[in-house]
Amino acid sequence: ADTPLPGLNMVVHDQDVGDNARYTLKLRNVKNSAGIFTVHPTSAIGRTPVVIRVADIRGLDYDVADQSLREIIFDVVATVKGKEGIDTEVGSAQVVINLVDANDNSPTFPQSSYRLRVSESAESGSLISNITATDVDSNEYGSIIYSIKGFGAEKFYTQPMKEFMHICLDYETQKSYSLTFEARDGGGRISTASLFVEVEDVNDNAPVFEQREYSRTVREGATSFQPQLFVRATDIDGPNQGGGKIFYSIQSSNVDKDVFFVEPVSGEVKMNIPVNSSDTSRGQYEMVIRATDAGVPPLHDETRVLVRVGVPGNQRPIFRGNINVGKGPSGYATKVKENAQPGTEIVQVIATDPDGQDSLLNYFIAGGARDNFVINQSTGQIKVSPEARLDLESSGAHYDIIVHAVDSGTPIRETATTTVAVDITDVNNKPPVFSSNDASAFVRYVSERVPVAYVDDLDINNNETGYGTIRYSLSGESASLFVIDPISGIIAVAPNVSLDRERQSLLRFNVMAADTPQGGNEQRKASADVSIIDVLDVNDNAPSFTKNSYSAVVPENVAIGTDVITVTATDPDEEEGGEITYDLSNEERLMVYLVLIIPQDTLLPKGN
Repeated sequence: ADTPLPGLNMVVHDQDVGDNARYTLKLRNVKNSAGIFTVHPTSAIGRTPVVIRVADIRGLDYDVADQSLREIIFDVVATVKGKEGIDTEVGSAQVVINLVDANDNSPTFPQSSYRLRVSESAESGSLISNITATDVDSNEYGSIIYSIKGFGAEKFYTQPMKEFMHICLDYETQKSYSLTFEARDGGGRISTASLFVEVEDVNDNAPVFEQREYSRTVREGATSFQPQLFVRATDIDGPNQGGGKIFYSIQSSNVDKDVFFVEPVSGEVKMNIPVNSSDTSRGQYEMVIRATDAGVPPLHDETRVLVRVGVPGNQRPIFRGNINVGKGPSGYATKVKENAQPGTEIVQVIATDPDGQDSLLNYFIAGGARDNFVINQSTGQIKVSPEARLDLESSGAHYDIIVHAVDSGTPIRETATTTVAVDITDVNNKPPVFSSNDASAFVRYVSERVPVAYVDDLDINNNETGYGTIRYSLSGESASLFVIDPISGIIAVAPNVSLDRERQSLLRFNVMAADTPQGGNEQRKASADVSIIDVLDVNDNAPSFTKNSYSAVVPENVAIGTDVITVTATDPDEEEGGEITYDLSNEERLMVYLVLIIPQDTLLPKGN
């Protein structure tokens, strides 16, 4: 608003002189100009340049549906006053204005955000959505170019002028994308819309077995696998396509009868009947097990399972053990400190092979060690692993380590199993901890002149099992004034001690907390060296005059109201206990003639 119309160069000229050259200027609407412009000046004398200013910028809008509104016409009219005072038009000039477009509008999306879905199986280049912005500006200012920004934007692209395309997507790699869809017009104005693209899962991943072939050797007549035999497969498709659920089944076998079956959910292979080496020509069962997922359509994978039947007489190794575990095989039990160093031996498991050389046995940890223990395959020595974390408070106090001993027999390698029970013993590796780290938590108040007073007890914690017995002691400059119960931690003013605030108002000392065993290398301590006892004042001091006696000489004709003498007393107590009042006593004759003036503490003669 108030912008001058450019390029007008209009001048009004009246060749009269004096008041005869005076005239007024105004605008007359011809087309679409009402209220949009003002003329300056509105009155003039003689020759005057004319300026037209914009009064209402809202009338200058190129972006209108009616194109006739883009042309504005008005007259600049000059009038003079006639003899009867009536304005008479003496001249006019017409101004024609054609509006031109400016980039005053940004692109606009119909929505501020869009939620889109696309199948991961959609072909590259498939149209996801046709998202279009509009710009009411004309020509280059109204042309729009689109772009996509954000993490994963390289997976999508747009046509130069519109649309939202995509390239190859994979649900298992990334399930959704949060992007920004940008529209830029020819003048550089930008608008954005938020895009959330959800990738729809399809069953495009078949289950995969962990092994392409499983093999096991069993004794003649065996009715179960020792240890158990599992086949396992995994499926990475999402919850809409089964969520990794897999069902197992036997597809084929080299024998007609159902010697084996597989648990459909767990994948454990079991025996229906005792195995017999004569069932097959080579004494080996062969079967194909299929893993099928729960997606649509279902996909599957297959693996081979080979079970060889050995000859009679093969026997499993036998663990010696160091404890008797009921009717089962002997087990082992041991203890180890929680601060045991890597490489520390905790126990050695030893097995014997009834039909082979014990030195050919191999030992393996099958589970329960939680990566904190390792075993020597040849000797059976179990040690603390290099990466062990045996902290009792965070890792637990007990381990049941499952150990296998496998012999070297042929054609069957027999396996024995034992359990090593390991208890972690506590060591004193953590100091006591006061219940608060805030120094203000140990600020206490006690009144002076109290012979034996309860002050406070300090709450302290120690989580160490067996080391949680705490003993307390005091030290520091004021420790002799207080006593502490070494067991409960209760602090009190020492017997025969009377605190005096006037001598010392702040008493500082340290509280030391030490766990057990006392005096050993493993003992841990903590101190609250910020403890402060603040002595509260009591009125235990009488006022005292600055002099033992005062004397004054008064003439007999002294005027009433004349100062006689000033007396001063002090009291070291605080607050009300330190306030002093004065009075005359014991001298009745003196009181007849003198009066005490407060607060000047001056004796004056009385009026009588």
